[in-house]
Amino acid sequence: MRIAIIIVIRRGKMKSWVTVVGVAILAATAHVGGMGLDVSRYTDDTMKDLEDAVQIIRILNKPRALSQSNVEFSWSDCGTSASLAHVSSVSVSPSPLVFPGNVTLAFTASVSKDLPSPVTVSLKVEKKIAFLWIEIPCIGQIGSCTFEDVCPTLTQLCPSVFKQYGIPCQCPVPKGTYTLPSSPIEVDIQGVPSGDYKVTANLHSGGTDIGCLYIEVSID
Repeated sequence: MRIAIIIVIRRGKMKSWVTVVGVAILAATAHVGGMGLDVSRYTDDTMKDLEDAVQIIRILNKPRALSQSNVEFSWSDCGTSASLAHVSSVSVSPSPLVFPGNVTLAFTASVSKDLPSPVTVSLKVEKKIAFLWIEIPCIGQIGSCTFEDVCPTLTQLCPSVFKQYGIPCQCPVPKGTYTLPSSPIEVDIQGVPSGDYKVTANLHSGGTDIGCLYIEVSID
């Protein structure tokens, strides 16, 4: 029997995270009981979480295929006519992104009416493995997760350049059009595995559809 215990450490909320893979027990030929390990105390849910953790580590650390080139940054507004917020332009460089490091960001977004609070963000994160896109499950608030209230985090992590250009970093967000000209932003994220990613972010508040943004990005 082979058992791998995966520990995912999340530091500084969403500011930085480090994934630590620890192989705690490796029993290839010996049985578990002979090593004095009692696995009966683990619930089915716990074992399922461990299996999911193993899966996410395998996905994240899978190298690109030799013939696979980086995806170019692209985006789309995936909201509907009922969405309160829409994005009309986004640019991000360099491509591929390198973390930690500076990211040059520019965007224009419009809000048709004051956004309610709290704001919930549901993420779908996929990584390209060979020629397939594999969804990364949510483990320890990393991956395809739902964050019930991002307003406190938004306030804490607000880049100074947002304040400079009058882009609100608190809830509720007032009605208006917000533009960030091309600006460097330091992103202090550690341990992000390289690869090509798709991210779909759906924002809502209760039954109110706020908006949706889809991006494809490559990380080195």
